[in-house]
Amino acid sequence: MKSADKHPCVLLVDDNTAVRESINLLVTSLGWVAVEARHAKEALEQLLKHRYDLAIIDIRMPETNGIELCHLICAHPTHSIPKIIILSGYVDQAYRQAALTAGAKLILEKPVGRDALREAFKAQGLPYES
Repeated sequence: MKSADKHPCVLLVDDNTAVRESINLLVTSLGWVAVEARHAKEALEQLLKHRYDLAIIDIRMPETNGIELCHLICAHPTHSIPKIIILSGYVDQAYRQAALTAGAKLILEKPVGRDALREAFKAQGLPYES
């Protein structure tokens, strides 16, 4: 999904409404259009409907966690695969390795601020507004 003015689009996946809204504000301040999903099933449905440039996924969610969702996104043959950033309240080496193996490009620790997100976008070659 792209907006009419061709801004890049991100799928935000987190079971916590406040976190989704906070990340939504951050990514829109960087010039992105954001679509929110509350869980993995909703995220997969969105990926079938629209094309996303990026997915920002919480690592700890009920039913299907972020690492499992990352595997599902990368293995799905019928949609384009966005770059994936995993968000976590804590990042230990086992989670980091599992997320990267599953297809994530980067792991960010919560809470994440605008500067950290902008640097992550820059490191991944993603466009952003200053």
